[in-house]
Amino acid sequence: MQNEIVECVLAVARAEIGVREESDNRGMRVTEYLRAAKMDPGNPWCAAFVAWCFSQAEARLRLALPVPRTAYCPTLAAWARKKGVLQDLPRVGDVFLHWGKAGKVHRFKHAGFVSSVRPNAFDTIEGNTREGGTRGPDAVVALRRPIRDEYRFVRWIDAVG
Repeated sequence: MQNEIVECVLAVARAEIGVREESDNRGMRVTEYLRAAKMDPGNPWCAAFVAWCFSQAEARLRLALPVPRTAYCPTLAAWARKKGVLQDLPRVGDVFLHWGKAGKVHRFKHAGFVSSVRPNAFDTIEGNTREGGTRGPDAVVALRRPIRDEYRFVRWIDAVG
C-alpha cells in the first residue's frame, strides 16, 4: 500500500510540471497551491506546492496523510524531526529540504519531491524554481540535484499509519 500512496503523490506532482507563475509568486494555479497551505497569493510557494500535492493525493486515495500543510520549509523539518523521519539520504517519494541562507539566517529554504535516485544525485519535481537557471517566471519543474550535505529528506511515508 505504501508504494501506491507514494506513486499517487508523485503522479499528482508530475502532472503539474510546466505550471508557471503569471507574475511574482502569483497565478491561478499558484494561488491554489498557496491556498492548500493557508497562505495568501504572493508568498513563496515551493512547500505550498508540496502541501497541495498531498491534498490532491488524499482526495484521490480517500486517505488522510499526516504531513503538515505548510508553506514554510522549517515547519516541515520540525515535523519530520519530531516524527523521526528526517533522513540524510534520499528515497523515491521523499520530500527534499534544501538548507541555505534565506535572508539573514540559515535555514531550510526550499522543498520538493524526490522522483528518482541515482548514485550521486536525485531527480526532483519542485515548484517555485527555474530549470537550469533559465530566465522568466518560476514554475513546477523536474530537476537533478547532487546528493550533498545541504539536503535532508522527509520520509513522510514512514509516518503513515
